[in-house]
Amino acid sequence: MYTLKTDTTDVGNITTGEDDLMTFTLPANKMSDVGDYIKISAWGILAANANSKQMKLKFGATTLYDS
Repeated sequence: MYTLKTDTTDVGNITTGEDDLMTFTLPANKMSDVGDYIKISAWGILAANANSKQMKLKFGATTLYDS
């Protein structure tokens, strides 16, 4: 197992609507062997206000997590 990307940059949504806060393009042929998998670890801190909040994790067009 090896790490493809680590990103610790602070990001935030300052407008309305859905924004891409972090993205990563999977290099070609990284999932070419039987048993290959991707492990994603993610976390964040949400603002302590009354605004609605929603976080999503997507792989291509597929939503893997939707808060």
